[in-house]
Amino acid sequence: VPTTDINLLCAMDLGAILDLLWAILYRFEVEIKQYNGYSGIDAILYWVTDTVAGYPGCTIVDFTTSFQNGLVFNAILHRHNTKLFNHLLMHPFEKYENLHQAFTLAEQNWGVPQLLDYADVADAPDVISVLIYLVQLFDLVQVQAPSSSFF
Repeated sequence: VPTTDINLLCAMDLGAILDLLWAILYRFEVEIKQYNGYSGIDAILYWVTDTVAGYPGCTIVDFTTSFQNGLVFNAILHRHNTKLFNHLLMHPFEKYENLHQAFTLAEQNWGVPQLLDYADVADAPDVISVLIYLVQLFDLVQVQAPSSSFF
C-alpha cells in the first residue's frame, strides 16, 4: 500500500503528491476489486490472464512489458466482441498501431477514457497507469450480465 510523508506534501513535493494520488486510487479503485478469490492487484492480474488465455503473443508476466506491444489490450476487447476486428492479423512488432487501435476502439465505442498515450506505453509503460486503465476495463466487464457481451 502506498504511503506519503505529510511533510513532503506540505512542501508541495510533486512526487509526494503523486504518491498520495496513487494511494487514493489504489484504495478506492484497485484494492476493492475481486476476481476468483483474488483481490486488488492480484484480481486484475488474474482477470487479464484468464481473459487473454489462448490469444497468441499474450503472456502476462507483469503490468509493463506484457502490455507494450498492444496485443493484450486488443485481446481483451476481442474476447468480448470477436466481430470487432481480426486479432490473428495483428503483429507484435506493430506496437504503436496495436496500442492506438485498442485505446481508440475502447474510447470511441464504449467510452473508456484514453488514460494512456500509446507511444508512452510502447516505449516505457508506467505500471500504475496501465493498472488504472485495466481497472476501467475490468469495471465494464463486471457490470454486464453474464449472457451479454461486454462490448
